[in-house]
Amino acid sequence: MENAEPGCSQPKRKKICVKNPKKLTEEELEYFLTQSDSEDKYISSKDEYIPSTDDKDGDELDFGVFDFIIVGGGAAGCVLANRLSEIPSWKILLIEAGDQGNTVTDIPAMLVYSINSPFNWGYKSIPQSQCCQGMRNYSCNIPRGKGLGGSSLISAMLYVRGNPDDYNQWVKLGNPNWSYEECLPYFKKAETADFVTPDQTYHGTTGPVHVNYTGPSSVINTAFFQAATFDMGLKILDYNGKEQIGAGQLQSTINFNKRVEAGSAYVTPIIKTRTNLIVSLRSFATKVVIYGKKAVGVEFIKDRKKYFAKASKEILVTAGAVNSAQILMLSGIGPKEHLTKLGIKVLKNLPVGQHLVDHPVFAGLFFTTRLSQPEVSLPEQVHEYQSANTPLTRCFGAENIVYTNINNDSSAVPDIEFIAYAPPRGGDAQVLFNFDDNNNNAYNKLNMAGSIQVMVNLAHPESSGSVQLKSSSPLDFPLIDLGLLTDKNNKDINTMLKGIKYAIKFFTGKQFDNIGSFISFEVPKCQSHKFNSDAYWYCAIRQLTMGYFHLTGTTRMGPCYRNSVVNASLVVHGMDNLRVVGEGSIPRQVAGHLYGPVLMMAEKISDDIKKKYEHVQNSVTRLFK
Repeated sequence: MENAEPGCSQPKRKKICVKNPKKLTEEELEYFLTQSDSEDKYISSKDEYIPSTDDKDGDELDFGVFDFIIVGGGAAGCVLANRLSEIPSWKILLIEAGDQGNTVTDIPAMLVYSINSPFNWGYKSIPQSQCCQGMRNYSCNIPRGKGLGGSSLISAMLYVRGNPDDYNQWVKLGNPNWSYEECLPYFKKAETADFVTPDQTYHGTTGPVHVNYTGPSSVINTAFFQAATFDMGLKILDYNGKEQIGAGQLQSTINFNKRVEAGSAYVTPIIKTRTNLIVSLRSFATKVVIYGKKAVGVEFIKDRKKYFAKASKEILVTAGAVNSAQILMLSGIGPKEHLTKLGIKVLKNLPVGQHLVDHPVFAGLFFTTRLSQPEVSLPEQVHEYQSANTPLTRCFGAENIVYTNINNDSSAVPDIEFIAYAPPRGGDAQVLFNFDDNNNNAYNKLNMAGSIQVMVNLAHPESSGSVQLKSSSPLDFPLIDLGLLTDKNNKDINTMLKGIKYAIKFFTGKQFDNIGSFISFEVPKCQSHKFNSDAYWYCAIRQLTMGYFHLTGTTRMGPCYRNSVVNASLVVHGMDNLRVVGEGSIPRQVAGHLYGPVLMMAEKISDDIKKKYEHVQNSVTRLFK
């Protein structure tokens, strides 16, 4: 990493002997490079789950009886599968609609191509009224992982837990045992911090998920830390440590230059040795079967045949904020009026799918500098990656992060996050953004070799949306309304404007002025306003604000049936043995990214389940024995 000026210390990435990744075949590389030819290619088809003609009206095949059935093989599902199968007498079934990751999903910066592949469900929002106005069909992309590891297969790999106060607020909302002090041991249990001298008060060193600083450094890295220190007066810190307000090097879930997704971290190492764990891939769960207050089993489709698996203890729904809500509603748990309209028998009237909260992020702030990174084609980068440390190890070029409180500079809790990206050459960012033709054309005129994209994100938005069923068929994608920037008092858009101005000050101050930094992207539909005026930015924010793919709240926890779905143990209200574990159960959005918090939640609930059934173990268990 480049040296900074005195007084401007930068985080250090531990040097690790690099294992050569498994070689990509030319056929694998060509397949993923051609995925972006059509905007619709990446939308996963559910046709493979349609039962065969002979089986459509037949009885389900018996898949067996299990102590625990886990529905969804994302981050939470993989943790639970590992931890619960530590009890040899328990028989565990993990059901996952997708497949295992591969050598392409292993490469951090290939996420654009992984997103444009069958590893993504390919959801889009319904047309939005206050955001995504510069996107095709006024619709926001909502990538959701489909495969063992879930969205950790296709995420930007950022490890950001959030602020300690976030978890203390969960307790204030009526959810005991979720304070930061009580959550911290489970953050540490999941983590192996590989960077130099991690503070072991806050970081784990023996967990399955490896965390390290991104690298190698880009050409803007030194200017970033100098600007943070000298122009903005920010601390350089570990944002997952004691404090969060300040600037830092991004921490990523990476090991030996490979993505660390939940499947490879928690499930793959044990699948051959723990005979009490059954992992059923390419298995699409359609319904939880419920009798009275008890969930008795799960219906699913595999190889075009319908199956039924029975649970003797508990069913754990871990399918993410979108699919968990869909499964519950298809099972008769959800808003009474909505389910009745679709002809679904209502078993529990709960606000499933309501209170959806995502982080609004502005995708229209670019700066161009005199510095440039070498133009290298993506195939060349891939070949370099397989033998060396290249920019492909920085997922989507993400490198640096800032947290600040725009509205209260004395607060220890941020309301703004921004991340500086220097995208590797050859990546098609539009797969993520869904820009319309006007914005695509303007974007393509940028000098990307010397450009920085700054993504400004609201840490604690007030706006909310919803997930609803399109029909009573599990094969229909749900209707997702992100509801970004819809709060009645306009606090969200005003905070976003302040955040953009702060980022402009950061990236055009003395340190970046030394390398010729200037704002280099103008939103075409906002050109009637004076560039860089408040009116221009208000227009631009409506045009190019999208969700950050951090969906929470659709099955949120809380003490009250009227405005929550699960209790503090993540058990569905009114049920005895049905839990929903994952980001959907988060009751208040965190100032972070969700992979780390979901790992923590699943680790914690695993111990809770063991305690319930009197299998109490030390919280630091041996993972692969």
